[in-house]
Amino acid sequence: MSISSIFLAKILFSLAGLGFVWLFYFLRKKQIGKKVLLAILIPVTIFASWGFFNFDKNIVDVGYWDIYHYYINAKYFDELGYFEIYRSSLLANEDNGGHFKNVKKVRNLHTQIHGSREINEADEKFLREQFSPERWKQFQSDVDFFFAKLNPKVLTDRGYNASPAWNKTGSLITNALPLENPATIPILFSLDILIFAIIVGVIAAVFGIVPALFFIFLLGVNPLAMRPLQFAFLRLDWVLGIVASIAFWQKKRFVASGTALAFAAFLRVFPVILLTGIILRAGFDFWKKKKLSLDFQKFFVGFALAAAALFFYGSLDRTNNFDFSRWIEFAEKIIVHAQASSNQRSGLSYLVPNSVEFLRIPLGLFVCGLFAFAIRRTPKKNLIPLGLLLIPIFSAPASYYFCSIAILILAFVDLSKKQNAFALSFIFVAFILQSLDTIHENVNHNSDTSYFWSMLYFILTLAILLVVKNSSRKIKSLPE
Repeated sequence: MSISSIFLAKILFSLAGLGFVWLFYFLRKKQIGKKVLLAILIPVTIFASWGFFNFDKNIVDVGYWDIYHYYINAKYFDELGYFEIYRSSLLANEDNGGHFKNVKKVRNLHTQIHGSREINEADEKFLREQFSPERWKQFQSDVDFFFAKLNPKVLTDRGYNASPAWNKTGSLITNALPLENPATIPILFSLDILIFAIIVGVIAAVFGIVPALFFIFLLGVNPLAMRPLQFAFLRLDWVLGIVASIAFWQKKRFVASGTALAFAAFLRVFPVILLTGIILRAGFDFWKKKKLSLDFQKFFVGFALAAAALFFYGSLDRTNNFDFSRWIEFAEKIIVHAQASSNQRSGLSYLVPNSVEFLRIPLGLFVCGLFAFAIRRTPKKNLIPLGLLLIPIFSAPASYYFCSIAILILAFVDLSKKQNAFALSFIFVAFILQSLDTIHENVNHNSDTSYFWSMLYFILTLAILLVVKNSSRKIKSLPE
C-alpha cells in the first residue's frame, strides 16, 4: 500500500472510532443498543488493530533492527557500556570478513554525530580488551547473525538507551538464550506479545471490555511511527507498569500502585512524570486537611521501596557485583541523546524553536498551571493517566512512545458522560489531523513529523485539561 492509502485507512478508522464514542454516549440508557454496538465494535477493533503495522507490514516480520540493539547491548553490556555497540560491532564484523565493509558513516554515540568508520589503533586495542577471547568469539557470531539481516544504516541509529534496571533483566535473558538456538528470536518477541495480552486483560478485568477495545483501537489507528514496538524485545513492559499502576489504584491497592509506577519509571525514565498529578493532589489535600491521606502515604511508600530495590538491582553487573557507575553512564547517555534533534521526536522544545526558546518556560508553566487547576477536584483514580498529558512538556520522546496516548482511555472509561466522550473525540481528531499531515508530507517528500505532532499534542492537552477542569466544578466533594 502507498503511504497515502495507509493513512487514509487510519483516517477512516479514526472517524469510525469517533462515531463509536458518540453512539455509546447516545445509547447510554439502551442496553440492547449498546450490546449491538459492542458486537459491531469487536470485529472493527480487530481489523483496526492491523493499523499498528500500518496496514502494509507483514505482521510476522521480526524487528531485527531494534532487537540488534537490545539483544547485543544487553548481553554484552559489561564489555560495551552505553557507547561502544557500533564501533565494537564493526571490529567484530571485520574480523569475519565484514558484511558492512563498505559502510562509510557510523554514529558516534558519545556525541550523537555521524562520523567516519575508521578506528585508531589505541581505540581498537581498548575495545578488544574489554572482551575475554571466548566472549569476543561469541560476540562476533552474534553480530554476524544480525548484520546478515540488516542494512548498514543500523549503525547510524541512536544506540542503546535502556535503563540499568531494564539492562539487568535483559542481560539475564540474552545470556541465557544463544542465537544459535532457532527458538531464541521467537521467544524474545513473544515476551511483548505476552505483555500486550496481559495489558489488555488487566484493562478488561478492571475497567471493562469497552475500554479494552478502545485501547486496542487507539493503538491501531495511531498515525505515528510504531515500528520499534513491532515484534521487538521487551519494549512494552513500561506500558504494563503504567496500566498496572492505574488498575491497582482503581482497586485501592495503593502500595501496589506506587510499586508498579516505579517499575515503569525505572524502565523508561519519562513515566516518572506521571507522579506529577499524585504529588500536586497530595499537596492540595495536605494544605486543606493538614495531613497526608492514607492512600497517598501508601502509594509513596510503595514507589519509594520499589525505586530503591530497582536502583540496587540495576547496579548489579553480570556476576552480580554492585556497580553504581552504570547509572552515571546511563545519565550521560540520556543527556547526550536528549540534546540531539530528530524529526521523529515531539515535545515543547520542538514546538517552540530555538530562536524564541525563552517562550518555552512560560508555555510550560501555563500548561502545568492548567493541569494543577484541573486535577484539584478530579477523581483520584484519574491522576496517573492524566499525567501522560505532561510528558511532552518535560521531555521530547520518540514518536513510538506516544503509543501511551491509548492509556488515556482509562481516565475516560465511562462513555455515558459527555465530557469523557469529548475527551476521546479530541484524541481521534488529533489522529485524523496527523494522518492528513503525513499524507501531505509524503506528497511533498518530507518526513518531518515533530513540529506538527508537537503542536497537535499541545492543543490536545489544553482541550482535555479544559474538559477535566470544567467537569470537576460539578464535584462538590473530593472523590476517593
